[in-house]
Amino acid sequence: MKMKIGTKILLSALVPAVFLSAVLTFIVVRNVNKMGQADVRMVSSNMTDMKKAELKNYIDIAVNSVSFLVNSAEFTPEEAKEEAKKNTPQTDIRRGRLLFCLRQAGAVPCAAIKPEA
Repeated sequence: MKMKIGTKILLSALVPAVFLSAVLTFIVVRNVNKMGQADVRMVSSNMTDMKKAELKNYIDIAVNSVSFLVNSAEFTPEEAKEEAKKNTPQTDIRRGRLLFCLRQAGAVPCAAIKPEA
């Protein structure tokens, strides 16, 4: 098949340009996708760390509010439980409250209390 010289020059310029454009587009799309996935992992990790820190703060609040009961000999176990119920802060979490229970190892979150209707 005979082609004119103008057509040969045009094809020799267009074919590499189209191929190069396709390769560069593929590389850019792949890199943008990888960057997006890395950002998602980073945000997820940061959110998990923030939730852990928030939970630790709640536990610290509960421990600090009842630590005098644990270290004091003036209360019986029943009196200490009643006093702990009075002194344990009610922590609002999404219209509910988080219940803290006093254990020998310290205060730990036990369950969420359902809000009253």
